[in-house]
Amino acid sequence: MAAVESTAGLYLLTSDQPDTAQALAQRLWDRFNGPARTAWVQQPRQTLTRFMQLLCQAFRLTLSSGDHPVALMQDLLRRSLGQSRAKGRPALLIVTQAHQAPFFVLRQLVALNAPDADGAVPLRIVLIGEPALRKTLEQAALQPVTAAMVGELHLEEEAAAAAELPWPDTCPPGAFDDAPAPGFPPANPGRTRPPSPAAVWRAWAVRQRRWLFAGAALVVLAVAATALLRPPPTVQTLAAPTVPDPASASASAPPAAPLPIPVEDTPRPAPPPPVAGASRIAASATETRADTGAASDGVLLPSLTDQLEEGWVALGQRWGAKLALAQPCDDALTQRLQCYRANKLAFKDLQAINRPGLLLLRQGDVARWVRLEGIQGDQILLASSGRQWSITTAQLNAEWTGSYATLWRLPPGQTSRVYTAAANDAAGRWLNQQLQRRQQARQLPGGQTLAERIEAFQRHEGLPVDGRATPTIFVRLMGVIDLGEPRLQQP
Repeated sequence: MAAVESTAGLYLLTSDQPDTAQALAQRLWDRFNGPARTAWVQQPRQTLTRFMQLLCQAFRLTLSSGDHPVALMQDLLRRSLGQSRAKGRPALLIVTQAHQAPFFVLRQLVALNAPDADGAVPLRIVLIGEPALRKTLEQAALQPVTAAMVGELHLEEEAAAAAELPWPDTCPPGAFDDAPAPGFPPANPGRTRPPSPAAVWRAWAVRQRRWLFAGAALVVLAVAATALLRPPPTVQTLAAPTVPDPASASASAPPAAPLPIPVEDTPRPAPPPPVAGASRIAASATETRADTGAASDGVLLPSLTDQLEEGWVALGQRWGAKLALAQPCDDALTQRLQCYRANKLAFKDLQAINRPGLLLLRQGDVARWVRLEGIQGDQILLASSGRQWSITTAQLNAEWTGSYATLWRLPPGQTSRVYTAAANDAAGRWLNQQLQRRQQARQLPGGQTLAERIEAFQRHEGLPVDGRATPTIFVRLMGVIDLGEPRLQQP
């Protein structure tokens, strides 16, 4: 059995013998279930929405009834796994028969395990399948998966207990000790473990859903048919009122005086002349009210049709880049741009980053990614699905989940994706030069090494201090220096 480890927390195990792969998956489950938040999926050949639902069920994440977008399920799952990691309980996902997984499922796994702002990945993913899986990953050009060989794992009886995956140093001490596991079965069990009663009930409910929908449709049709066949109500004809004779009426009653016509003595003031040079946000809000009928305080998210991919493509146009809809972040890397995503941000962070991006808004159970186009005072300019509107900061704080995404240009000489830059690579040298210039301008306190300068910058910006050159440092630094990139607020 061959093993491949990546820098993004994914591990690829391939074997020609299905029994060997199943035995390794069972051993990993028995080993890590309990100390780690472990999930096991054995049938990855699913649609993208169904696969994300399986992941949420496997990690015991409760979703409300109804359909949910893939972006919302991914955001909720990353938040839940991040909370578990903060409590000292890392997460592990075991996917067997991974060679049967469609390409979009593998791509979703890579997107789900994208590093956070601090450079840490939400979980460890172990892909177990036949050798054809490696060829599929190489053809799909999924670079985080096919990173480097780490050696051979032999599963003989005498060496099976010593075969372990190379976990990173960021896991807390004792997280993977031999502790008794609670022993709940995997969310999608195979032949080795019988399904739990809850899993059987959920599977039965999914199969019966179509019959429930059919029954509801029959009830609606029956109500409509009853309303159509109901006899119309009886209409009673009223007699016409008697009209008196004009001669007798004029003789019996004096003629009525005509109604007075109101006369406006005070002239109305003339309307004020239109103000020239209206702002872009006010004009956009007026167009929104005229064209779409929505108020200037926002739109209903269910009426928006753009997904996250369309948002990346439209955002790339602000940088003069043409991004492909299928793989926008991979296409951006070929044009010296890198995608950046962060969670749990506040409005002050958007002002500090000071660049257009994508925001995940939520209204009830509906979540949509919209483009952040500009900030002018208390007004926030948003766009999506060919529409533009503005909301206040209070309304933004009420609907924004804290998730943010944007693009940033790679430093000169840097051609690969930046996870954590070192002092001797192109990105690290450029970052060191920019921080030295700020020190010379007395905008930062002194520091001798790159790590010390980064710590000084993190204290100045109110960021967690760790001295690491993560993408967050580059994005925040580019928000205070002018490199010709798009801005949210013009000076």
